[in-house]
Amino acid sequence: DDLSARGRFGYDDKAFYLEFFVKDDVQENYSLPARLFVGDCVQFAFDTENNARLKILEGNRGFDDDDYNIVSGLAYGKSLSVCFGAAAANRARLNEKAVGETTIVRDESAGVTHYRVRIPFADLAPLKPEKGRVFGFSYLVFDYDHAEKTYFHYYIQFTPGIASPPDPSKFAAFMFD
Repeated sequence: DDLSARGRFGYDDKAFYLEFFVKDDVQENYSLPARLFVGDCVQFAFDTENNARLKILEGNRGFDDDDYNIVSGLAYGKSLSVCFGAAAANRARLNEKAVGETTIVRDESAGVTHYRVRIPFADLAPLKPEKGRVFGFSYLVFDYDHAEKTYFHYYIQFTPGIASPPDPSKFAAFMFD
């Protein structure tokens, strides 16, 4: 009951869709958009070219110019997704700004927070929904238990690679069909 999650994903020719169901005994996020990641939230990242393993062979690790790092949260009753790391194609327009359409609803009686996020492919360039195209993707769910006086972030993750240290080579590979 303290923290579990499941995610579903889909796409059409215009957008990538993410849906998360997060079971958490307390949903708490009192952060401004620039620090949305400090409270309960879902963070997800794309390696749009699925090239992180190659970059390691070249001596580079971490996010690069084709990666995205996005956080969705419900703070002060507002649903929001903020891009904290944008690929070079969108960096000036999206970095540390709201992205996509986000609806987050908390059901206190069930202890479940339902996240729905729609991100246009224009905001994920160079990612395109082309048949056979492979990209790296992962997500993690942060749990901030302030009431327990821990002041720590706990999290669960689909794969490693988003949280410190960032390493997109550990993301799962997905392919558009």
